[in-house]
Amino acid sequence: MTVQDASTAPPRPVPLDASEPGGFGWHLVQEMSVEVRVDVHAAGKAVTAVVPCPTGVIPQG
Repeated sequence: MTVQDASTAPPRPVPLDASEPGGFGWHLVQEMSVEVRVDVHAAGKAVTAVVPCPTGVIPQG
């Protein structure tokens, strides 16, 4: 899966605080993925994460 945004700032973990909303996404991506790649370019960045499929079936669509 690849997501993009207009910021050139690389993702970074923030201290986890269960009493505050947000801040969990980057931790989850890194924990669930077998590979993560961040490609920064002039118009922003693309983050690609390879997440294993435990059933071995690749979803179509």
